[in-house]
Amino acid sequence: MCANQDNRFFYDLSPENFITECLAENAGLSNNIDIEFLFKFIDFEQSSCIIDCGAGEGRVVDYLLKNKSFHLISAVEYAASKISVLNAKFRQCEIVQIKHENILNFSEPHDYAILSFSFLLEFDKLEQDLLIKHLDKIISQKVFIDLPLFKGDQNGQYLSGQRMCLEENWGKTEGYFPQKYEILEYCENTDFKIETIELYRTDNGRIRELYVLSKNLPVDV
Repeated sequence: MCANQDNRFFYDLSPENFITECLAENAGLSNNIDIEFLFKFIDFEQSSCIIDCGAGEGRVVDYLLKNKSFHLISAVEYAASKISVLNAKFRQCEIVQIKHENILNFSEPHDYAILSFSFLLEFDKLEQDLLIKHLDKIISQKVFIDLPLFKGDQNGQYLSGQRMCLEENWGKTEGYFPQKYEILEYCENTDFKIETIELYRTDNGRIRELYVLSKNLPVDV
């Protein structure tokens, strides 16, 4: 898993609060509108478990704890320096488990998974396909994939085609921007279907899209 492995070092070396104070702020997500937006697709009357894939500095976990009730929140993060931040914030919280692990190796069953703040872009195309098929094995309800519009308002620069990178003075991260037909391909031979693709506006006016991959949908959805 070379692209995901290389990107881990970028985030491991990034300054404290780089994700929340730089990337999230630039994307217009400081008020957590992306997480609030996906709440309408979760059945909160049922006790549920949720994975925050690439938990970073805990922005999503913190918002989940303050606003909704879950049986278990799993914060899965690959970068060691971010694990230290997560432990400092949530180690005493009984419903949060912190996992220092590549999400591709995480195997505990959950109901939902959140791939917030362009997390999917951290993988190359092959890895994205592997990730969705891996989540099919452990997620019983829905996967939420949050992305900026292609060639729209996102952090980073395009290298060529759908490949993009974000470069800072301590290193760079590269990834791949999937289009709808590719996400449909990723869902092939899984129980996932695209329930909906929702557009929303961030607090600085940028447009992002939320893919909701669901199981147990009618055949014609």
